[in-house]
Amino acid sequence: MQRLVLAAMVCCLAPLPAWAQDASDSAAYRALTQTPIGAVPLALSRAHTGEAGGPLAVSARYGIISFADSDYVNGVAIGGDAPLGSGRVGFALGAWLPSCDRRDCAGHFMAELSFSERLVGIALGRESSRATLNVGMNVAAAFGTPSGTTLFAMSARLPIALAPSDHGLRLVPYVEPGFGGGLVRANGVSDAGLRAMLGAGVGALGLARGLGVNAGVHRVFMRDGNWLAGIGLSYTHPR
Repeated sequence: MQRLVLAAMVCCLAPLPAWAQDASDSAAYRALTQTPIGAVPLALSRAHTGEAGGPLAVSARYGIISFADSDYVNGVAIGGDAPLGSGRVGFALGAWLPSCDRRDCAGHFMAELSFSERLVGIALGRESSRATLNVGMNVAAAFGTPSGTTLFAMSARLPIALAPSDHGLRLVPYVEPGFGGGLVRANGVSDAGLRAMLGAGVGALGLARGLGVNAGVHRVFMRDGNWLAGIGLSYTHPR
């Protein structure tokens, strides 16, 4: 199992950034970064923590991408998730909100449907300092609606997190390699492509019952692309 996880990480991180970039790659980058997949970070979920959670969870996510001193984009998304089989199915609604000197940068609506679960948990450490290395899966489909354009995006991410087993305040560092595909359709013409992605951050559990907070960075790989910085807040109703 450890060899399988390592191979998946290498496959996710290695190949795509080195490929030559064209209109298809630019379309994929736009679709991914202007929908919740790349406009806001993931919130902590079962894929990170390994905790099954209760019957209902809600989350709020915020991300910012800075291009220059006064050119940046805010992404916001609010959603929730519920159990489905061994994982959780979720949805999010949000907005992509650019800001620029010209003051004529238009924002747009965006939405996402996702599924996440823990694939494997590997116990580490002694009884007094035990932790679990969780390897999870998050798949998502999203869309955005800029004026005169439709954006479609899909992603598959592999959250890998170290979750302490102690009670009280627990810090959960994680990385999230993955792939994303995007399609841009405007004026009857479509372009689509595939890009590699990478996220990393740290979460905090135990601040209050059912509450999870995380802060991290995320990038859809593209020449001259930008890093997203953001935070996530989630609350899971106790069982």
